[in-house]
Amino acid sequence: MPLPQVEGVIAIEGVSAPVTVIRDEWGIPHITATNTRDLFFAQGFVQAQDRLFQMDLWRRASLGRLSEVLGANFVLRDAMTRRMQYRGDAATDWRAHGPDAATIAGAFVDGVNAWIEHSRGQWPDEFRLAGWEPERWQPDDLRNRTDAYVASGFAQDDVLRARMTSALGRALWGRLFVAPPELSAPGVDLSAVTAVLGETVGRVGTRPFFSGFAAPFGVGSNVIGVAGSRSASGGALVAVDPHRRFEAPSARYLVHLAAPGWHVAGATAPWLPGVTMGHNAHLAWAMASAAVDVQDLFVERVNPVNPRQVLDRGRWVDMTVLIDRIPVKGREEPFEFEQLHTAHGVVVGLDAERHLAYTLRWTGTEPGAAAELVSPDLDRATTIDEFRTALGRWRMPLVDVVVADTLGTVAQLRAGLAPERVGFSGQVPADAVTHQREWRSLAGAPRPRAVTDGLTVATNDDPVRASRLRAVLGQRRDWRAEPLAALQRDVHSVAADRLLPLLTTAPLSGEGAEARRRLLAWDRAVTAGSDEAQLFARWERRLRLAVVGEMSSEFAEALADRMSLDDLIAALSRARSGAPAMLASTLAQALDAPPALAGGPPRPQVTFAHPLAISPAAQARFNVGPFEGHGDAHTVQVLTDMGRVGASFRAVFATREWDQSLVINAPGQSAWPDSPHYRDMAAAWAEGRVIPLAFSAEAVSRGARHRLEIQPVTPAK
Repeated sequence: MPLPQVEGVIAIEGVSAPVTVIRDEWGIPHITATNTRDLFFAQGFVQAQDRLFQMDLWRRASLGRLSEVLGANFVLRDAMTRRMQYRGDAATDWRAHGPDAATIAGAFVDGVNAWIEHSRGQWPDEFRLAGWEPERWQPDDLRNRTDAYVASGFAQDDVLRARMTSALGRALWGRLFVAPPELSAPGVDLSAVTAVLGETVGRVGTRPFFSGFAAPFGVGSNVIGVAGSRSASGGALVAVDPHRRFEAPSARYLVHLAAPGWHVAGATAPWLPGVTMGHNAHLAWAMASAAVDVQDLFVERVNPVNPRQVLDRGRWVDMTVLIDRIPVKGREEPFEFEQLHTAHGVVVGLDAERHLAYTLRWTGTEPGAAAELVSPDLDRATTIDEFRTALGRWRMPLVDVVVADTLGTVAQLRAGLAPERVGFSGQVPADAVTHQREWRSLAGAPRPRAVTDGLTVATNDDPVRASRLRAVLGQRRDWRAEPLAALQRDVHSVAADRLLPLLTTAPLSGEGAEARRRLLAWDRAVTAGSDEAQLFARWERRLRLAVVGEMSSEFAEALADRMSLDDLIAALSRARSGAPAMLASTLAQALDAPPALAGGPPRPQVTFAHPLAISPAAQARFNVGPFEGHGDAHTVQVLTDMGRVGASFRAVFATREWDQSLVINAPGQSAWPDSPHYRDMAAAWAEGRVIPLAFSAEAVSRGARHRLEIQPVTPAK
C-alpha cells in the first residue's frame, strides 16, 4: 500500500486557504494555517494520514462499537462502555468544554473525514486484516468519556477491597497497613460482592489486544517543574513521562500548530485536536493522573415484586430505563439490553437472589467531563492566571498539572471534579437506602499544590518516586533540558535504600551471607543486566508475601501488590523479634526460587506491541523490539507488568529556550509499518536519547525534510 503523500500539493475540499505542513527528519508535522478552522482541519487530516487505523480502533472501542466488526465476544465490553457515557443535553456538554470546543472539534473531524475520502481504496493494511472499513467521524465521537474512565478505575479497587475485607477481616488489615481503610459498612453484606462485579466495571473502553503482549492499560506519569531560580537560563522547565502500555503505534502524537492566535507544540492523543501537554510562546505545561478516588459503588435494595424499582427513603421508586441496541457481526438482530439508572448513578450489577443492585457513581458523568477537549483553551493561555481559568473547565480525569512561564515561575494545580463524601470513605460499597452516605458536592476549581524552593513534582501520589526526584532535583541550581531528560531515566532503587540495611540484622551464613554482601555492595541501579537487581526484586517479593502471611492464595498477591513501602517497613517493625528470621528466610527463598516463579522474567524486555500482532508474521511486521527494560514500579523510570508498562513518551519543555525542548515518542510518529517513521524513535528511546522539538520558524526551516501544501479545490470554470 502506498504511503501517505508528504510532499507537493494536495487539493482538498474543506480548507479555505493554503495550509503548509513541514515534516522534520522524525516525521513530526509543523502545521501553519491562516485561520483557526483550517488549522484544526489540517491537524485532523495529518493525524489521520499517520494514525487512521489506531484512531478508528479507539473510536469504536470508546463508543462501544467493537461488536459490530468483531462479533459477540465484545458485547459485554461494548454494553458497559455505553453505560458510562454522558446522557444529558449535548449542547450543555459542549458549552462546558469551552466557547469554541464544538467548532474546533467539527473542523478536526472534517479533516479526518477528508483524509478518509481522499485515501479511499488505499487505507492502511490493518483495515483489511481486521475486516472493516473506516467510517465518517462526527464531532460527538470526541465527546465520549471512555479515556477519562480508564484513568479513574477506582471502582475495581472498591470491589477487591470489599472481597478481601469480607474474607480476611478487619484485624488483618490493621496488621498489614499503617492506616487501615474504613471497613465497616452498615447494611452492606460485603460477602455478596463478587469478582464478577469487578470484572464488569473493568470492561469499559479497553481496546482489543489479541496478542500475548496484552497488558493493563496503565495510567500514570512523572511531572517535574523547575523554576527559573534553579535553571541555568533563568527560564523555567517542565518535564513529563506518562506511564502507559507499550504499544505500536504510540498513544501520543507530536505536533506543532501555528495560525493567527495559535502557536503551540507538544503531544496530543492522535484522535484529539490541539495539544494536551506542551508549550506555546508563553507557557509550558504537563500533567499526571492524581491518585484520588472519584468512583463509588452503592448497594441498593431492589423490589422483589418489581425489579425495576429500588428502595429510597422508605419507598419504592422507579429506575430510569433506557433501551440500547448493539449491532453484532454475524447476527441478524442487534443485542438489546437495558441501561438502568438510579439517583446514585448507573446500575452495573444485579443480584437477583439477594434483591440487590450495585450502582456506580462517577464524576465523569457530569457535563464537560471529556476533559481533553479543553486542551485548545489551555493552548491559548498567555499567563498562569489565564491557564488556571481555562483549567477550570477540566473535569476528568483528576490530574496534577505543572505549568511554568517565561518569567521563571512554576505552579502546580490539581484539576478536575472530586467528590466530598458524607458518612463514608468510599473505599468499599456503601449502603444507598437511607442516603446517609452521599456526595455533598463536587469540587471543581483548580486547587494549588506545593512548590518548595522552586521545585515541584507530581507522581500519582507515589511517595517513593517523589522522594527520589526531590532528592536529585535539590542537588543543583543550574538545571537544563538535557540533565532533566537524563533524570527521567533514573533507575536508582529507593526501595533498596530503605530495605537493604534491614538485612544487617538477619542471621545469615554461607550462601545467604554472600548474597547479603553482594546486595549491600550493589549500586542499587535497577538495570536489566544486573544480577543484584534481579535478586533484590525476588527477595522483596518474597518478603512482601511473608509479611502478608498465611491466607488464601486468592488475595495474597493482591495484598502484596498494594502494600506500600512504608506499610512493609511498618509491618516488619511490628514483627519485632521475628523480623530478622523472616528477612533471612525470604532471602534464602529468593536464592532458591526460579526467577519465573519469583516475580517475573530474569531480564525484563520491552516490546512495542500492535493489537493485531496475533501470528508470527504479523508480529514481525507490526511489533517493534524487544529492547532491554530498566527500572521497576517505583524507580523514576517506571517499568511494570513484566516490562509491558512504562514511559514510551518523554518530554522536557524549556521556557525562554523553546528550541531546546527535548522529546521522544517511541516507537515513532507513523502507524504505517513501511514508513521510516514507524520505528525510528524506538532505538533512540532504548539508548536513552531524546530529540529536539523545533518551535521557531528558523528551527523548523532548518529541520525541514518534507513540505506539503494543502490547498482548496479550485472551482471548475
